[in-house]
Amino acid sequence: LVTGLLFWSQIVDQRTVHTQLGYVERALYVVIAGFSTNFLAMFFVFAPRPLYSGYAGVVHRTGGITALADQQYAGAIMWVPVLFLFGVAFSVCMFKWLGQDEALYDLPNRSTPARSALRDRVDGTAVRLP
Repeated sequence: LVTGLLFWSQIVDQRTVHTQLGYVERALYVVIAGFSTNFLAMFFVFAPRPLYSGYAGVVHRTGGITALADQQYAGAIMWVPVLFLFGVAFSVCMFKWLGQDEALYDLPNRSTPARSALRDRVDGTAVRLP
């Protein structure tokens, strides 16, 4: 639970814990984490035999399924729903990043001095006065 909270605290902004990552970095963080979890899930699904030999020796299982089928179901549960969860997190991060970028250049007629200064700083066109 603690490691999960630490992981998601880097992606979801909170009042108490503010992440230092920008939206692009958060999206990359989600992609890397998604690859690692999907790799492990695929390893469970496509394994030719049960990975835990002690579990393979258990005679009675709920539903009467084999140890290999149970392992493959667990891998599928790890793979598909988590893939959607990471996809949504990635999409939200990219949407917020694109919205943040668009806010700098949108509505040129309603420009405020603060927005102009920020736009100049982002463009690198800020003029330094002596």
